[in-house]
Amino acid sequence: MSHLFDRILEEGIQKTFVMDIRADVAARFPEIIEKLAKGGLKVVICGFESFRDDELKRYNKKSPAKYNQEAIRVFEQNGIMVRGNYVIPNDYGVEDFDALAEYSDRNRVVYAGYTVLTPMPGTVFYNKVREDIIDHDYRKYNFFNSVMKTKLPYEKFHEMIGGLWLIKKGPDVI
Repeated sequence: MSHLFDRILEEGIQKTFVMDIRADVAARFPEIIEKLAKGGLKVVICGFESFRDDELKRYNKKSPAKYNQEAIRVFEQNGIMVRGNYVIPNDYGVEDFDALAEYSDRNRVVYAGYTVLTPMPGTVFYNKVREDIIDHDYRKYNFFNSVMKTKLPYEKFHEMIGGLWLIKKGPDVI
């Protein structure tokens, strides 16, 4: 990326870029993000997954949650809009939703997305939680419907997710 954007800058190419960039990369290499911004990077999509280290470990993520906050800061410093995505596990209670809402409000991105942890058929996770699946209608395996039993009543769980979508900074669409 660094060499590519060196050439873009050297050649004076004027383009606008949207990229998927990992939060840990932005946090550890802010100088590269600065170069990408100078070369036309305007929007990034980041899979933050969680704001808690224990949840990130459950998802086999190797980066600490603090990198998410640092990445948001780096992107903002460079005028880059962020589309950040979080995963909501089925065992969230009201206190977990409140904590995520507070975190999201404190670490606003232009557009945050919240998806339900979904055991996709054929995956290791699916085989691990197969006994916990209560809805086998594959049309609902879309990251927005919980197909596993939720800690909260089903309707309350989805109502709490809906409230998270209202926390944003800037325009509705990137």
